[in-house]
Amino acid sequence: NASRHLPLLARAMFRDGAKAVRPGTSKKKLHKFRLKVKRFRYTLELFRPCYGRALEKRISLLKTMQDHLGGVSDHRTARRMIGDLLSPDAAEIARFADYLDSGTAAETESFRALWHESFDSPEQQRRWTDYLRRFAAPRSNSSETPRPAP
Repeated sequence: NASRHLPLLARAMFRDGAKAVRPGTSKKKLHKFRLKVKRFRYTLELFRPCYGRALEKRISLLKTMQDHLGGVSDHRTARRMIGDLLSPDAAEIARFADYLDSGTAAETESFRALWHESFDSPEQQRRWTDYLRRFAAPRSNSSETPRPAP
């Protein structure tokens, strides 16, 4: 099952990521992509026993991407909340809003840089899908303690 289904999920992640990384992508679309990355990462984590340690680097890359996209979401949420949390001093609100906007921009740029470095090529997608298709192995029970016979 892993070798059949996980490459399809990887292809979908690459397709959606290519759209999300485009300049001008809305923060809402980035958030939706973050949730897709999160689900994909958690799915891969379920299959750790089938792939072993070699899967860890891929999971780590997804976690880093998810963290950057989470930062975008956090800054965006805080930006919406500042009116309720700060005094009505417009200058103070404007300074904090600028700070949050720069954090959003930095996290967005970090996401894009990671994407371009680690995901943005047909070769990278091929490596992911080939790995997920070819290296799935049945879970070994050899490390489990045998149960005594009844």
